[in-house]
Amino acid sequence: MTVRSHRPPSGLLLRLVAGTLVSLTALLGWSLSPASASGEGHHHVDIKNYAYAMPDLRIDQGDTVTWTNLDDAPHDVTVTAGPATFTSPMLEKGDSWSHTFDTAGDYSYLCSIHPDMRAAVSVAAAPVAAPAPVPETAPAPAPVDQAAPDAVAPAPAAVSPREARAAAREARAAQRAAEEAAATSAAATTPAPVVAAPTGLDPSLSPLLLVAGMAIAVVVFCLLLLSAAPPAPQLPGPGPEDAAPVPDDSDTRVDLPVAG
Repeated sequence: MTVRSHRPPSGLLLRLVAGTLVSLTALLGWSLSPASASGEGHHHVDIKNYAYAMPDLRIDQGDTVTWTNLDDAPHDVTVTAGPATFTSPMLEKGDSWSHTFDTAGDYSYLCSIHPDMRAAVSVAAAPVAAPAPVPETAPAPAPVDQAAPDAVAPAPAAVSPREARAAAREARAAQRAAEEAAATSAAATTPAPVVAAPTGLDPSLSPLLLVAGMAIAVVVFCLLLLSAAPPAPQLPGPGPEDAAPVPDDSDTRVDLPVAG
């Protein structure tokens, strides 16, 4: 009995191998594309054949770009226009350099050794998050008196009769002092009475009559004083026995000279 083995034809195997290689090559090429992103917010730009692989790259604010030099000649990245300027170090073959774009805007850059190598990066501004609404706080409730409604105020302390009499005396003394102070202030503020001049005199009277009237009043006053004075005491006069003797002229003769 002869056993036959079933082998697939060689042409079919070749086609399967070729399809597998093509798929692997496509996947590898996609992963190594010049500006493929290795992660969210990270971009790669190859420098090859004296040119930047992505001449117009569009990214978001905060993204990072990495340049890798694949040429034998050195290159760099020098920004000539944009919101911010920067210059990378000189990149030899196989060197890489990264920069994070924190400022939105349009950037233009070139290679300082080969000015014909030019490219641009457009950085879109990150969306601004709307501020979270501030919750409105309700006003605090007024404090509630927790005291019992039937609470009774404490009764005042009892006062002895002696203390009550002393308090009454102090109250009366304070009242008298207040009344005296009020009377003193009233007397100090009351104006002195003004004596009005007599208005019953007739303006037609002569001044001489007024002077005569005043003189009469003075005389009457003096007479009243004299009549009211006590009488002066009388001294006793000399008696007949005290009279001096009178000389007798009959015995006296005077001889007068005779003129010759």
